[in-house]
Amino acid sequence: MTPRRASRPPDELVARARDAVLGEMAATLRELPAACKRLRRTPGFAAGAVAALAVGIGASTAVLALVHGILLAPLPFRDADRLVIIRHEMPGFDMPGERTPTIGGVYAQLAHYLEHSRSFDAIGGYATFEGVIVDNGRPDHVRMASATAGFFRALGVLPLAGRPLTDDDPAPDVGVRGASLLGHGLWLRRFGRDDGVPGRVVGAAGFDNEIVGVLPPLPAFPSSPVDFWISLPVSRLRDRPEWQLTLMLGRLAPGVTPEQARDEINRLIQELPDHVAAPQIRRVVVDGRLRATVTPLHAWLVRDVQRPLWLLLAAVGVVLAIACVNVTNLIMVRTEARRHEWAVRTALGASGRDLVRHAAADSVVLVALATTAGAALAFLGVEVLARQAAVSLPRLETIDLWRQVAGSSLMPAAACVVIFSLVAWLGSRRRRPGDLAEARHASGGRPAVRLRHALVAFQLAMAVVLLVSAGLIARSFVALTRVDLGYEDRGVLTFRVIFPFQEIRAAGEDGVGRAMRFYDGLAERVGALPGVEAVGYGSCVPLSEHCSPAGFSPRRADQPDAGGGLPVALGVTSSPGYLRALGIPLLKGRYLEPRDHEQRTHAVVISAEAARRFFPDEDPLGRQLVQDGTTWTPFTVVGVVGDAQHEDPRKPPIPFVYLPLLGDFAPTGPWAVSFLVRTGGSTAGLVDQVRREVAALRPDIPLAHAATLSSSVARSTARLAFALRLLGLSAAAAVALSAIGAYGVMAYVVALRRREFGIRLALGAHGREVRAMVMRQGAAVTVAGLAGGLAASMLTAGLLRSLLFEIGPVDPATYAAVAIGLSAIALAAAYVPAARAARLDPARVLRSE
Repeated sequence: MTPRRASRPPDELVARARDAVLGEMAATLRELPAACKRLRRTPGFAAGAVAALAVGIGASTAVLALVHGILLAPLPFRDADRLVIIRHEMPGFDMPGERTPTIGGVYAQLAHYLEHSRSFDAIGGYATFEGVIVDNGRPDHVRMASATAGFFRALGVLPLAGRPLTDDDPAPDVGVRGASLLGHGLWLRRFGRDDGVPGRVVGAAGFDNEIVGVLPPLPAFPSSPVDFWISLPVSRLRDRPEWQLTLMLGRLAPGVTPEQARDEINRLIQELPDHVAAPQIRRVVVDGRLRATVTPLHAWLVRDVQRPLWLLLAAVGVVLAIACVNVTNLIMVRTEARRHEWAVRTALGASGRDLVRHAAADSVVLVALATTAGAALAFLGVEVLARQAAVSLPRLETIDLWRQVAGSSLMPAAACVVIFSLVAWLGSRRRRPGDLAEARHASGGRPAVRLRHALVAFQLAMAVVLLVSAGLIARSFVALTRVDLGYEDRGVLTFRVIFPFQEIRAAGEDGVGRAMRFYDGLAERVGALPGVEAVGYGSCVPLSEHCSPAGFSPRRADQPDAGGGLPVALGVTSSPGYLRALGIPLLKGRYLEPRDHEQRTHAVVISAEAARRFFPDEDPLGRQLVQDGTTWTPFTVVGVVGDAQHEDPRKPPIPFVYLPLLGDFAPTGPWAVSFLVRTGGSTAGLVDQVRREVAALRPDIPLAHAATLSSSVARSTARLAFALRLLGLSAAAAVALSAIGAYGVMAYVVALRRREFGIRLALGAHGREVRAMVMRQGAAVTVAGLAGGLAASMLTAGLLRSLLFEIGPVDPATYAAVAIGLSAIALAAAYVPAARAARLDPARVLRSE
């Protein structure tokens, strides 16, 4: 019997493996100077390989950094996996376009959850709005939020200075000093990191507020940074049960899942009408069939960008694969050219390990150069993506670019080193010549040519996938830009102004009058500026990111409440000049007039869609709409205007109602309005003139969010434009690399068959026959690549469905255009070496042989 070998201790095996790896790495490092010299002797190969790899590695690194920082990295909050966003859907209310009305919740719900829920360690909510803070006489327009103390307990955030809010801290009101927290950004830019800020009293929204603490940075959440947090005590939740929250945030109790929390909340919702008698609560809960959605905070933050980023990562992965295929082809050609060198090394005693080390050293140098260039491109690329991403990429400010780019570049770089080393080593071993003479004249043969053709076909197939994706997005973008918005957005300036709310609350009717006189006076002064054609203002302007139209569910006064499936309408309060400044056409009746808000007539103008929805086949003029669950006076329809896209141009228009500025639906009148200023041409220079007019009337009221209406329209297509730009760049890089690959392979084929072509020409073959032979080979590769690419596109295009508009994922026109265009490019790349083969001089070819 053969004696059994003594087994080695595990520690010894690990040590031996470690020493072997370190030894190989050290030996490879010693090969690097020689590898650099070899690459300097072939500058064309080195430049081409580095350029192709730099593009692939740079693109993939940039997107990997974004994907890791936005989608994969944990949120910077304690036990972030237990944080959930609570929203509420109301399927009982009917909206066009398969949309379900959604709200953050109402005060009464949060109060009920706080008292009865057992699924949360902490739960809170907030409502955002715009306001003006005044400190030492200087006004500043800021984003504000009214938040419960439970919101910050759930988030797990403590102030940098001062103390946190408590459940009993008062909300600001007439004669009541509120408690507030200062946002980190405002603390830096307005108060210069002053640690003595806690205890200071500032004016906020016209009320006195004591700053009790300074918050640290709140990365990623809320997605729109809040500058000033006002206390929302639990007592206010009970006093104002119908007021709405923007969001609720909860910290799940240990062991509780989001689904379990959702089920508990839905049970509590059904109990709510028995605990709160307000008719609006019953309207929301019963008629709206209110139901909760509980979403992990991370999933909620990335909900809009998750699919585009994964698609983009796949796209740049394709570009990297194509770049690797190109470089693989170059390495294979170089390996064939160096066959004599491999034979010499083998004859001199080089082992297989020596050849691997030799190939790895070349690959390490090549990839190191490409990674350095690619990392620089990636760093710039991430910054460009951040500036270009009008889709507002979440968590972008938390990404450490240097660390993320450096870390993300290691994966593609390591993969490339392994692949290229393996290709070069296999090329050195495949059909290794028996002697140096054979090595001098050996060539790759048909298997090598077939492999290169397969790689080019793969490149073309991947380019087809990217081109089809970019083409579908491009057609969707064009279709979206052609949507009739219902108004003319060019030459219109928009801005926001906020009247101090305290003045309105403290002075009652006189306060409302002051606000109206200010807005009307500003409209008159701005209307007198040179070039201004129309001025109007309202609670919101179309497609704004700073405000949204109010939603309600009116019904015809002459019909009973249907109880369910009630149509939802959106509405804005608007001045008489609002619709004229927008350019929305009047279809019948009249626009709103000054007397409608001065006399509180409750006259309204409705959109054509609202007329079709509420008064089908009837004249709506003089008819009335009522809002159940309120004591509002019925609205009387005095005019019908064209439909206008106020929210999402990709969705069907929603019934819209334009209300007067004053009425029992708005007892305190408008305290924050958006102006529309239509000019005959450019709005350049108009902002400074408007700012002077505002300061002349009220120096304590700043002008904010000045922008053109066209920029708001462009923002509505930003997500599609962002995807189009990135996919377009990826597709362009893929096409360029594929064309280079097709050219390189066909040129290599011509070089291999140079003797054959020379003999054919010497025997009387015509040049065009030789050219046709090469072109047939190129056409076969092109057809194979196109067929594979079109099939793959049909399988993967469905992933783009959420980005497409008025076009399906399998669009014949797009597929045909891509096939024809890429065929032309690939055949043009093959034609150059084919034409060179046709021009060969047979005498020179045979003499060289």
